[in-house]
Amino acid sequence: MFTFFWGILSVVLGIKLVLFLVHLLLAKFGRNIGLGTKWTPDKGEYAMIVGASGAVGSEYAREFASMGFNLLLISRNAAKLEKLAAEFKEKYKIKDVSVVVIPAEL
Repeated sequence: MFTFFWGILSVVLGIKLVLFLVHLLLAKFGRNIGLGTKWTPDKGEYAMIVGASGAVGSEYAREFASMGFNLLLISRNAAKLEKLAAEFKEKYKIKDVSVVVIPAEL
């Protein structure tokens, strides 16, 4: 019974130590690798999204628009891009949404 108690105690303390070390490492170096941070654009910064008319690209564009970035949207589908640009200008009050239609595979 006595060794069982010490075994459980050592496992619990080991787990707590590992979690504490992970917390320390993320607190020290997490900002450098992009964990736990939110980008904030400087005045006039742009985010360029290639394939912006697709599902993933449009979600990236929405995320950058919500953070206040000006957008440079690139895709082959002009109609979808114009619709997205209008949505971003209205919903997120972005000053400059540039739309570039490239009719070729990149």
